[in-house]
Amino acid sequence: MTKKQGEDRRIRRTRALLQAALLELLQKKRLSDIQIKEITELADVSRPAFYLHFYSKEELLFSYIDDLFDELNKTVFENMAKKQNITLKMLVLTSFKLCKDHAETWQLAMQIENKDMLMLRWRQHIAQLMDTFAKQPGSQITPHEMDSYVKDFVTGGVYMVLQRWIKEGLQTPVEQIGQLAYELVEHYGAWSTKTDTHRV
Repeated sequence: MTKKQGEDRRIRRTRALLQAALLELLQKKRLSDIQIKEITELADVSRPAFYLHFYSKEELLFSYIDDLFDELNKTVFENMAKKQNITLKMLVLTSFKLCKDHAETWQLAMQIENKDMLMLRWRQHIAQLMDTFAKQPGSQITPHEMDSYVKDFVTGGVYMVLQRWIKEGLQTPVEQIGQLAYELVEHYGAWSTKTDTHRV
């Protein structure tokens, strides 16, 4: 193992310890009531080490969400690429399946007092995902259809669907809720194509 690999492993381990500690604390109290000291003590990580990786407890929480979207990107644009095509429907359904797998974390995150911060992070990730999708060869999405107002409208709508679904205990089957979200994205976002297939 190289020195860089060792450092990367330590960084990932520290991040994981801090994330796990925060999620455990969030099951007992609100984010605003949690102190950095509580997180570092539970994670057995020094306070300077915390600030080496994160500048706030909110950023620590969102780092877990960042990791989920990294996993989604890998699933969609690496694994699905083996099939030589990615459809918008597959993209939306895969997103909701991943959210279901991490529903408890999403529920904890949605309890954050500053919901604008969470919405902004969600919007950034979904918009980036859609931008990547739009750049695939064969895409018929035009710049107008991908402008910021459309992104805000669609990503906000999909977020509200996700939030309600999780609050209701995931009672609706993931395929059904994924289909609903897909129809919203396709119709209101104008992100569909004639074949709904993008060659990779």
